[in-house]
Amino acid sequence: RHKQTAGPQPAADRQPVHAGHGDIEHHRGRGAALDGGKGLAAVGDRLDLVSLGRQCPREHPPDGRVVVDDEDARAHRVRVDPVGSQPGTINSTAHDDARQKGSVHRMSAAAPHKLTPRDRAERAAARVLARLSPRVTRALAGKPIVVDGLTLDPQVQLLLKALQASGPGNWSTLGHVNARAEVKRVALVNASPLPAVGRTTDLTIPGPVGAIPARRYDTAGTAHTDVRPALVFFHGGGFVFGDLDTHDELCRTLCVHADVTVIAVDYRLAPEAPFPAAVDDSLAAFRWVHANAAALGLDPDRLAVGGDSAGGNLSAVVAQQCVADGTAAPAFQLLIYPATDRELRTRSVELFSKGFFLVEEDMLWFSESYAAPWDDVRAAPLRATDVSDLPPAYITTAGFDPLRDEGEAYAAKLADAGVPVALRRHDGLVHGFASMTAVSRTSRDAVLEMAGALQMGLAAATARREATA
Repeated sequence: RHKQTAGPQPAADRQPVHAGHGDIEHHRGRGAALDGGKGLAAVGDRLDLVSLGRQCPREHPPDGRVVVDDEDARAHRVRVDPVGSQPGTINSTAHDDARQKGSVHRMSAAAPHKLTPRDRAERAAARVLARLSPRVTRALAGKPIVVDGLTLDPQVQLLLKALQASGPGNWSTLGHVNARAEVKRVALVNASPLPAVGRTTDLTIPGPVGAIPARRYDTAGTAHTDVRPALVFFHGGGFVFGDLDTHDELCRTLCVHADVTVIAVDYRLAPEAPFPAAVDDSLAAFRWVHANAAALGLDPDRLAVGGDSAGGNLSAVVAQQCVADGTAAPAFQLLIYPATDRELRTRSVELFSKGFFLVEEDMLWFSESYAAPWDDVRAAPLRATDVSDLPPAYITTAGFDPLRDEGEAYAAKLADAGVPVALRRHDGLVHGFASMTAVSRTSRDAVLEMAGALQMGLAAATARREATA
C-alpha cells in the first residue's frame, strides 16, 4: 500500500515526496532537513513516513497488542488522584516509580456513556459502511465530487451524505452546551476499536486560574526507567467544544504508532472562558511538563506540541510564545489542519465553506465565541513577523477544508524563514478527518502517517542533540 513511487524530483522550492496516497509537499528553506543535516532523512529526500511510525495492518497493532473496544477502555481506565488533590502534583503511575512522589489511588471508574438504541444503530451503520467494498461505496456515495481539481474520497462523501440526511445540523444551531454533549456522544459512537496503550493516567496541571485537567498515555512495555519523548496535545473544537474523551482515540493512536508519551490538555473553553484563556492554559501546561520532565520520566529535549484545528492553532502559538519569551521551546510541531488566521478570505474558504463538514456558520460562531482580536498573533500565528527560530514542523491539511489555504500559507511562511517544515495535503479529505478513522480508510492512513512524522521529528531532535554534544 505504501510503496514509494519513482519519478524525478522537481527543482522548485516544493518537492513532492510519494508516500502512500498523494504527495507530501516539502517546503525547502535554509536548513531544510528535519535533522538539520545530521544523518537522518532530509525533507527533500524520498521518505515513507508511514513506515517510520511502526505501522501495521489496521486490524492488528504492533507487537501483538490487544485492541480493546472503546467502551471497555473508558470503563476500566485507571484514574490517579494527585496527593491531597493538589494541582500540579506529579502523580505515580500504576507501577512503582522511584522518580515520582505520591501514592496511587485507584478510583472506581466513571460510568461510561450508556449507548441508546439510536447510538447502537449509528455505530453498527458506521462499521458496516467502513467495510464496504470500494465499488459499493462509490455506488452509494453517488457521482464523484470534483472541486478545484480534487476528488472527494468516496467514504468521506458517503459519510457527508449520511450526516446531511440524519445529522444534528450545524453545531452553531445547537448552542455550546448541546454541541459539547453531541460531540462527545458522536466520538464514542463512531470510535474505532482503540489501540491498547500501556496505561492512562489522569493528571491536574497548575493553571493561571486553577487546575487544568490532563491525561497521560504511555505505551505498553515502557520500562519505568525509560526517559521518554512526549507530545503535549491540544484538542480541536473551535475553542468551544472538545475534551479529553473526544480525542481519546487520536491520542491513543499517536501514542502507540509514534511510540511517544502523550499528555492531552483540557484547556478552558469559550464562551465561558474567551480568548486568551485557551492560550494561557496551553502555555502553562507545556511549561509545567517541561519544568517537571525529569520527575515525569520525560526527555525535556524531546517534547513536541501538537493538535488538530483549534489545537493546531494553540500548538503554533505555544511554540511562538516560548521562542519570543526566551523560554524552553518545543522540539517539534505537529499541526493538524491548523487555524492560523481566520480573517483571511482564501480560495479554500470560498470553495469549501458549504457542504464539507466545517461550514461558514459554525466558523463564524466559533470566532464570535472565542472573541479574539484576530490581529493578535496569539490568535493568528500566521501574522507573526519573525518565525525564523521556531522548531521543525509537520503540517497536514485536507483538500476539501476551508482552513486548507491558511494552513499551507503558514507552512510556506515557516519555509521562507528557513524553518524545516513538511507540508502534507490529503487531497480527498475534509476538516476533522483525524476523527473519521472509523469510517474512512484514507483518514486512518493519514493519521498513521502523521504518527510516523512525529516519531521522525523527535528522532531528529535526538540526532541534533547528539551532534552538538
